[in-house]
Amino acid sequence: PQLRLLVGVLSATTLVEGAIDVLIVVVALQLLDLGDAGVGYLNSAWGLGGVVGGATALGLLTRGRLATGVGAGCLMVGGALALIATLQAEVPVLVLLVVVGAGYALVEVAGVTLLQRLAADDVLARAFGVVETSYYVTTGVGSALAPLVIHALGVKDALIAVAAVLPLLALARWRALARFEAGAPIPEREFALLRGVPLV
Repeated sequence: PQLRLLVGVLSATTLVEGAIDVLIVVVALQLLDLGDAGVGYLNSAWGLGGVVGGATALGLLTRGRLATGVGAGCLMVGGALALIATLQAEVPVLVLLVVVGAGYALVEVAGVTLLQRLAADDVLARAFGVVETSYYVTTGVGSALAPLVIHALGVKDALIAVAAVLPLLALARWRALARFEAGAPIPEREFALLRGVPLV
């Protein structure tokens, strides 16, 4: 049950990620009127956020707050995406996309680490296989759904609708993830041995 919940949460985040891929193009071309090059600028900001988020995750998640990392990442993505819907200026949107990228980095690092802790050794490879397969399926579904949502709601309301998904998910499932994390055994002796190995 713990693995199913975690994989479900990770799949929901990648579903939203697929929708954001499409929304970024629409924001660049329609809301900001940046032209084709603008799509690249916005995607670059998202990528920069991933680098920043990865560095942040190292500091936050080494303290064993994996469920908090998943929840915080979901709130960051949703909050930043909702603010993009209210702004039509290039610089604020670029900054907010950095926040989106950082949020996704937190979710991925925390989620994958928690997956390793929850899965027994004999099913770990299969669990990762399911996660990786679901990534391609859900991002494809998300990118296919995004134009339908935009057509039905308009660009701004579509941004808000997509933005609401991950914060609602975090609020609904954070306690369960935190409970699973608290009960997951941590091989401290093995970790201590690994930390003692010099890198050079």
